[in-house]
Amino acid sequence: MKNSTFKRLFQPFTIGAYRKRFAPGPLVCLLSFMLFTACGFEEHTYTPDFPVLPDHWQEILGTPAWRLEWIDSGGAYKQVRCSTDNAPEIELPDSTAVPVLAFPYWPDRGIGPGVMRPAGAIFPFDTDGSSVALSWRGGIEATIYRELTRSFTSLDSEEESNQSYSKRRSQNFDWPRFRELLLEGDIDGEVQQDPWLADWPSICLKTVQSGFDKRRIKPRAAGELTIPLDTGPWIGTSPFAQPLVPENGAGLSVKAGDTVDTYFSAGGLFKVARGIWIFEAWE
Repeated sequence: MKNSTFKRLFQPFTIGAYRKRFAPGPLVCLLSFMLFTACGFEEHTYTPDFPVLPDHWQEILGTPAWRLEWIDSGGAYKQVRCSTDNAPEIELPDSTAVPVLAFPYWPDRGIGPGVMRPAGAIFPFDTDGSSVALSWRGGIEATIYRELTRSFTSLDSEEESNQSYSKRRSQNFDWPRFRELLLEGDIDGEVQQDPWLADWPSICLKTVQSGFDKRRIKPRAAGELTIPLDTGPWIGTSPFAQPLVPENGAGLSVKAGDTVDTYFSAGGLFKVARGIWIFEAWE
């Protein structure tokens, strides 16, 4: 991506751009955003609206609990565990864009928060009145927000004080434009279908160091591996991935890279990395 596009991705948002790309409906939402950008008006609380679970997750694992994570108006990191039916009100700042993350987990299955990919939102762009609309796409953006922040804070003090680096802070990123890029832009087709295939920590670090380049958005390197399992279907940790089904006794074909991937079925789970796999039945 040319440097001019990089600059656009890191420009502060305008009311017109927000209204064109992310107007969720009610006029009150636009007015709230105008107050948000004009000044620190007052503290606001919002209720997270959880997304519908993918059908195959629901079928195999059932209804999850959630771990919510956000940044409050004082800049403090907050975390709470809850269920879909008792989402708490959360306080969000009125002076900057921040991520909200919701990790589904199943304590009765021994599946803790962070195993399955999260839902999420970027505040204030995913608000609708007093609700924050969490989505699976929003989970990608909220995670990338954190990775950009983590990459920025890994710079040494001399780099961090450099003006070109300072412009690359997460809150300056054009999240609506980035969402359009992932959905409709000229990027790798596999990542467009399942954005979790990309190596976002590496992409974010390089973005902070040398600028944004959409050509980096591609699947992590992985090879094919056949696992002798005849049961199924198997679900992965990404809400965008389709279930895997063994083919007529020929075993299960999976992609395996340098990081460990986990798959679940009604009978148990297996973990796989390049050339290695292990099966565990449910207790």
